[in-house]
Amino acid sequence: MEKVCTFSIIIPVYNVEKYIKKCLQSLKDQTFEDFEALIVNDESKDGSLSIINEFANSDNRFKVINKKNEGPGIARNAALKDIKGKYVLFVDPDDYINPETLQLLKEQFDKTNAQVIQFDYRKVYENSIKAELSTLKNVNDNSFYNYNSFKNKDLSNYRLMVWDKAYKSDFIRDNKIEFAPNYHAEDHIFSLKTLFLADKIFYINKYFYNYLTRMNSSSNKKSSNNFCIFDNIKLIQE
Repeated sequence: MEKVCTFSIIIPVYNVEKYIKKCLQSLKDQTFEDFEALIVNDESKDGSLSIINEFANSDNRFKVINKKNEGPGIARNAALKDIKGKYVLFVDPDDYINPETLQLLKEQFDKTNAQVIQFDYRKVYENSIKAELSTLKNVNDNSFYNYNSFKNKDLSNYRLMVWDKAYKSDFIRDNKIEFAPNYHAEDHIFSLKTLFLADKIFYINKYFYNYLTRMNSSSNKKSSNNFCIFDNIKLIQE
């Protein structure tokens, strides 16, 4: 019989040797230990693979998936096919989560039976002590919401990233929710489909996630890949 666990955590990795150890260590430091970490090496050219292999060789909860470089969307989709957890989270390789994250999420899933749990995050800046807390606007603390909760269907305050939420794996599988095959904004489709299809999204007014803002990240660079937003619009229409 296939072994299952409580949480599957998916981390796409591409040339992040400077940051990935802190990210993976934050998973290893979790107070709730029943999880698997699926680390997708998207054909990194630096020392990232060596670091993630160290974690996988010393802790069998960490598993490495090697694939050709196709971007974080396809990397996450590859890992979604192999998840064993009842719930799934996504962590970017230059970010990290608080030690009690999984424990508190497990308690809330047990209590609420939500399909999705959303939480706050803290924006931290590279080479700076500056940090900013980001909370969800227009949604009450510790309450349920869904697409119909937004007045006039105004989604301007809805956050389209995936790493500030945890999901029931069956909900993702049953609705065939996947990431767009783009190098940027690949999580928009996933987030919008989740919002449109979920009946019960529970919001916790507490930050679990630490989002690193760095000047050389792909999200801060001008690139022709940024025009993939128009591909996303087409996918949404379809």
